[in-house]
Amino acid sequence: MLSPGGIVAQLMYMQHRWAARWLDGVIVLDRAMAKVLNMRYARAKRALKVSVIPTWECDMDFPAERAFIHWKGLEKLGIAGRFIILYTGNAGRGHEFDTVLQAAQILSRGDPAAPVLLFAGYGVAHALLAHEKEVKGLENVFLHGPTARKEFLALVASGDVSLITLRAEMQGLVSPSKLNTALALGRPILYVGPEGTNVDDAITQFDCGVSLRNGNVEGVLSAVRRLREDAVWRIQLGRNARHAFETAYCTSAAEKAFTELRVSSPVH
Repeated sequence: MLSPGGIVAQLMYMQHRWAARWLDGVIVLDRAMAKVLNMRYARAKRALKVSVIPTWECDMDFPAERAFIHWKGLEKLGIAGRFIILYTGNAGRGHEFDTVLQAAQILSRGDPAAPVLLFAGYGVAHALLAHEKEVKGLENVFLHGPTARKEFLALVASGDVSLITLRAEMQGLVSPSKLNTALALGRPILYVGPEGTNVDDAITQFDCGVSLRNGNVEGVLSAVRRLREDAVWRIQLGRNARHAFETAYCTSAAEKAFTELRVSSPVH
């Protein structure tokens, strides 16, 4: 929110660099955050010791198959049986939606059964999404408010694909936590945002979705069409997502990472 070259930002950078001199190490959520910290707050004589431990989801017995749970909101919205690209949670200033909305507009042309973009949750961008839907006549874009906690898993599981977006300037500053639930439920990820984030890292390491850059409308169109038509590929991505959760994004994986970090660090 602050200008990087402004006086307030520079004073904050100076304070952080001074504090960084006394740290034995720093834990960050993804590679992009590690890069930002070493670039802005590194000690004068040597780089910060930065360890990447991604956010995690609690080890609940997540039902990985869609048949196990059903969100009744699909019938209320009139989209039951449609191919659903789902965005849940906060839609805020750090997220970018122009790319996927442009793709949605193209997908809806002449196709009454076009893939659906469902935005369920809250945030300042919901008003923008509602405006774009009305102005552009996006009949395959649907908005829904936050769900009750007991309905949340059913909501997330109702999507065929989980959508995650991030503005390029948020690289290294924001690490979307909606990734974790999608992985736990075995949902393929469609990510539109910068490289090096926790979402891009997960997709690159575990082959659990498609990672695209902001503005790549053609890439989104191609990915959505293939995800819709190639069920074998989509199911495999979902299995890879669940594997990613069990390997690196659950509580036990985080506990192991923290324990190993503690054992390897000097005791003062």
